[in-house]
Amino acid sequence: MKKFISTLAILVVAWHSYAQKADSVLMGADYENEIYYKLSSGLVKAEAVQNWDLAFSTVASLDERFFAVRANYSSGVRVYEYPKIGTSDWSTFDTSNWKTNWVQLYNADSSWWFGAFNREPYSHPSYSWGTYTNSGVITGNRIYLVGFAPTAFGNPASFKKLIIEERKSSSGVRTWKFKYADIDGSNEKTVTIEDKNYEGKTFAYFSLRDNKEVDREPANSVNSWDITFTRYWADLNNPSFPYYQVTGVLHNANVKVLKATGLPVKDLTKPTKNDPTFSHKINTIGYNWKNSGPGGTILEDSTAFFVKVDSTVGTKIVNTKIYKLWFTGFGGAADGKVVFNTELVDEVDNTVSVDEVEVVRLKVYPNPARNQITITTLNNTASPTAISIYDISGKQVYNYSISNNQSWGVYTLDVSGFAKGVYTVSVSTSKGVFTKRLVKQ
Repeated sequence: MKKFISTLAILVVAWHSYAQKADSVLMGADYENEIYYKLSSGLVKAEAVQNWDLAFSTVASLDERFFAVRANYSSGVRVYEYPKIGTSDWSTFDTSNWKTNWVQLYNADSSWWFGAFNREPYSHPSYSWGTYTNSGVITGNRIYLVGFAPTAFGNPASFKKLIIEERKSSSGVRTWKFKYADIDGSNEKTVTIEDKNYEGKTFAYFSLRDNKEVDREPANSVNSWDITFTRYWADLNNPSFPYYQVTGVLHNANVKVLKATGLPVKDLTKPTKNDPTFSHKINTIGYNWKNSGPGGTILEDSTAFFVKVDSTVGTKIVNTKIYKLWFTGFGGAADGKVVFNTELVDEVDNTVSVDEVEVVRLKVYPNPARNQITITTLNNTASPTAISIYDISGKQVYNYSISNNQSWGVYTLDVSGFAKGVYTVSVSTSKGVFTKRLVKQ
């Protein structure tokens, strides 16, 4: 069954029942913003889709998560691989046959960890863009042509050449090093990115066009968001037209999703926690829950997604929630509005130590708030170190450092001067960063 939704007018009736809620997000005109969303609490952060060009993994791992590099095709970035292995042609880089003989590289749309630069199958010591050359060091051995298209489906109008020179881990310090320049060698820049500057994030972002790092993910990115409403390029499995820009939903790395179809949404029953059809593929929700039709958008009203969210402390799963998610409205490019319902259908608390339980007991009240909030947490060994508050754009609007000898239990903060809106309260501790959403009225 399908439901027709006019793109000219969407009638949304808000209703609530136990553990169920109706909500919506606004991506903006032409889907200009990416929306990070937490199913338990709502909107986390909005970030401009086009404010970055490349993303470098900041995850400490012994697999593809360590050397993953993504390209932002939705900001017009295009990546082409120079046919010759090695970097000796940097100064004589010849691009005369790039349109016919060079392979264009795309991000995988099913995993965060296979970006445009590391899509090739790898086997030690070869790792796509580089080769393992020393203890903890991958050294780049490819040159790339990076193009910048002025429109979503246009051809590049300008170019840079790029070498990912090094991914290094030494004595617990992880860094990226890369260089880029105009094709003729002018305006050469060498950049080093330190993972420590992105603690709790999964990627460090960089704008080649603005020559700057971009810190865009929410704090404690592993646990602070579950899904993101965004623009990305989908793999169409069509040799003549392999990828196409879409608007859809991708999920976080600690989330798995099961797609259920064939019955009215109300009759689609929850799966078990260990159902093997839960998928780690980040595009399981994807974009196909909507299709274009005459005069508007057609939504699937016999499709729901069961979203399994594992909350972690370090590497330990301390809680698992399963949500039912289904879409009820889509505004199109005019405002990028997505309307949907969510329902908590299952929750399992795993056995944890006393210390771990204390870490996750963070409370912020009253919420919504007008004048004052109280922040509480238990503390035997968690050692809180700082409180930060971020607005919806990710800008830090408050920060307070907690000294080592300061007792901790209850902290009161005057928020009367804050503008109305949605904020993220972030508490940094010795066992991680924990967040709560705050609504200021």
